[in-house]
Amino acid sequence: MNINNEKKQLLISSIRNSKTFSKATTSNSLLQYLCDASINEIVLKESIIDVEFFKSNADSDKSSPRVRVNIYNLRKKLNEYYQVEGKEDAHIVSIEKGQYNLHFTKRPPIKSFYSKIKLKNVVPYGLILIMLVAFLVSNLPPKKDAIWGSYIEKPTSLYIGDIFGIMGNTATGNYGWNRDYTVNSLSDYYALSQKSEELKTNTKPANYTYTTGMAVIATQRIEQVFQQFNTSPSIKFISQSSIADIKQENAIYVGPTKNNNHFIHFFNQSNKYFRISNDSLFLKGHPQLADTSFYLNSSGLTEEYAVVSNIPGPANTNQLLFFSNHDIGVSSTIEFFTNRESLTSFIKKNTNNSPYFIAVFKAEGKSRTNTKLELILTSAIE
Repeated sequence: MNINNEKKQLLISSIRNSKTFSKATTSNSLLQYLCDASINEIVLKESIIDVEFFKSNADSDKSSPRVRVNIYNLRKKLNEYYQVEGKEDAHIVSIEKGQYNLHFTKRPPIKSFYSKIKLKNVVPYGLILIMLVAFLVSNLPPKKDAIWGSYIEKPTSLYIGDIFGIMGNTATGNYGWNRDYTVNSLSDYYALSQKSEELKTNTKPANYTYTTGMAVIATQRIEQVFQQFNTSPSIKFISQSSIADIKQENAIYVGPTKNNNHFIHFFNQSNKYFRISNDSLFLKGHPQLADTSFYLNSSGLTEEYAVVSNIPGPANTNQLLFFSNHDIGVSSTIEFFTNRESLTSFIKKNTNNSPYFIAVFKAEGKSRTNTKLELILTSAIE
């Protein structure tokens, strides 16, 4: 639809000033950026947005999913806006899947269904209605299970375990992205740089984080579970989230423990006999299970341990955690828990009708691709 640039700017301003976008700062700013691109007739690509909006290094060859993630979140916010505040707007602003440019369309007028029906068509329409009801009944969404049910019914965020980075000299002598697992946030970096003049002089915080293939697999599989019930979780990066953010709603975490993320604290707080510390999972004092420990930071190329736990969170929330320090563990356990057959079997055999549990798996694979998943132990959480 052809509308002038002034009208486009007015439409975007109205949306950005709405309650829906009032607290969504990134989506708010990103919407204005896309509007400016539309006005200036700029065809956007993922790499352009990453450099211009997120200020990534144009020379970097590292791939980051944050452009797709934030465009996805913006698309959700626009849908949410038009369902409530903008349901009577004459024009609709949208972003088609797989694209990054804004589309401005005029909302079609609503026509009365009943005004089109004539008496001679009552019987055919009646048959169509019966067929439609039969189709809907046969395609009702699957029954919510004891694990995913609480996350589908309430607002939920999916936290991706991304990795904080430092820009400086690499092992090959070039300037680029580096990882130190003792530094997991800006506060960690600045605290350490105060103690090291060399670090302060020769490095700086990277303006982008890093994720592995587990993030893509987990996001896709979890989205498929939610879409069966016509809902979807918000997607966030753990490096950009605080404990206060996590406490507000249900949370699902997928990623490593070696980034010292906030969910390790919640896991340790909720588990009486299990504790994650120093790259290991410790089991001690359990009435039925022998004391043992599992080293979580293996090479991850052929096998590793993975931990899955559903725990009660603060303020009547729940937290579903998928821990592994490499791709094999999270990828294989995500596939296991999003497969209805394997999930139903697990619930029946291992949870004792309790929604809260911890399970330890051994994942085997090759080239970070899982080929075998073995359940080592499981226990209900009291």
